[in-house]
Amino acid sequence: MEKNRLGLEATWECPACGNILKTQSPFWTKKLRKDVCEPTRCPCGRKSSFKLVGFKQCEFKIVGEKEDE
Repeated sequence: MEKNRLGLEATWECPACGNILKTQSPFWTKKLRKDVCEPTRCPCGRKSSFKLVGFKQCEFKIVGEKEDE
């Protein structure tokens, strides 16, 4: 059974080259809400200190999860 769950799509800017990067994070448990995924690497080679530009709600499709009874 497929089920849609909420997530967070974040948009980041690389301060070195100005490239825009996007990440998606699941958002359906308290623990996951604290773990917003940052980019791990920019194509220019930078590995940290990306600037959060914005975020929006997105959906994750969960395949094989049992329905709540």
